[in-house]
Amino acid sequence: MMIPSFYEEVGEACDCSLVEAEELVEDFIDKSNRHISGKDVANSVIADVIESNDDLRKRMNEISYKRWLEENKESITAKNHELEEIDKKLAEKQSEVDELQKNEKNLITEIDSLEKELSTKQEMSTQLDVEVRKNIQNAEKNVSSFLVDLMMKYGLHTETKALDAKAETKSLFNPGSKLEKEPDTFIDKTDFLYNLSENLQSAGIAEEYTSKLSYYLYAAYLQRFPIMLAGPNGEAVADAFSCTVNNQLAGKVDFHGDFDSNTFSMIRHSSDKVIAVTNPFNSRWISYLPKLLEDDKFYILITPYPEEMQLEPSSLYNLIFPLSIDEMIDAVPQYDGFMGGSWDKKEGFDEIKPNTSCKRVLELCQIRPLMAKNVGRVIQAWCNLSGEQMISNDDRWRFIIYPYAYATRHMSEAAHYLSDRNIQVSDSISKLFEKANEE
Repeated sequence: MMIPSFYEEVGEACDCSLVEAEELVEDFIDKSNRHISGKDVANSVIADVIESNDDLRKRMNEISYKRWLEENKESITAKNHELEEIDKKLAEKQSEVDELQKNEKNLITEIDSLEKELSTKQEMSTQLDVEVRKNIQNAEKNVSSFLVDLMMKYGLHTETKALDAKAETKSLFNPGSKLEKEPDTFIDKTDFLYNLSENLQSAGIAEEYTSKLSYYLYAAYLQRFPIMLAGPNGEAVADAFSCTVNNQLAGKVDFHGDFDSNTFSMIRHSSDKVIAVTNPFNSRWISYLPKLLEDDKFYILITPYPEEMQLEPSSLYNLIFPLSIDEMIDAVPQYDGFMGGSWDKKEGFDEIKPNTSCKRVLELCQIRPLMAKNVGRVIQAWCNLSGEQMISNDDRWRFIIYPYAYATRHMSEAAHYLSDRNIQVSDSISKLFEKANEE
């Protein structure tokens, strides 16, 4: 604080009045402030000199840098330690990344090797399948020659234990093999159905039935409606259909032995669109059929003996629809005649109003309401594919009513309905019902 005695002392020292002493003190304070703030002329001059002189500026920077290092020594040491820890962790992570990349390369190499091995085995399996089928066909044509060859190779008293052991280790599900031929490119639906008819003929179906059967199978496939083929060549028919829609034989599942849940999982995760089921009446599997048929694949159950259909509970046929092909077969299958393709267009077939033309007679055979709707959708899809005028009364009674009435043991009800309503059918259909009633 500037008290009067301070100004008097300044006045005496400077030999001036009290007023002049006050002015001197104020001037001193002003210059001191400007000097401290660096705004005085001397500081400005020194700053300009340093700014214009490279050596001085470099020296000032070095002095400032050293002073800053000294003042922040502890902080810098701590940060350097943190950086060293970070670099160490980065090195560890990089080592882990390098190891993972190395493992990835090894896995890719292993996968490539396995894929090549699988491809080789699939080719061998396909070739073996073709050879086996040819041998079976030859055996069917010349049984005596086949038995002689069998005796020459294995003798008359072959042990059955080895065969039984082999059967026990047999896989219940085998995916369908791809065809070696280049698949056909279908121009349209008509072209696809024509090729399907040709394949069905190679499967042993008589030419007079191939067209209608191709429409029926494709209609059921579009609705994913499971069917049962009763009669010889059922597996060949399933293969013929699968080749036309998916360029490969049908996946095969054999319901032998005890139920195996892993088989269901294998089927669902396979690339097969068509699954052929053999031994479908195994009592240890049949209760699981509803769960299996929920999958979005097309299931074709196969039995070579139509009579077996009547041994099962009628309620089974509220899950699957039977189709007797016994009267349609006129040749052994010719697998080398199958042509592959790819076709799965469903435009206009997703939501179809059920056709009720067979509803009443099927009700007499005790068909359930849900099953009646499903069958009605298949009939309507069948009509849409072939044209309404092409599905005759004969077709409806041969493909729809006859197999269901036969399987559920309601042939007499269906025959009475046919005669009472005076429905116009061919003599062959009338005789078909007469023969079944006699049996």
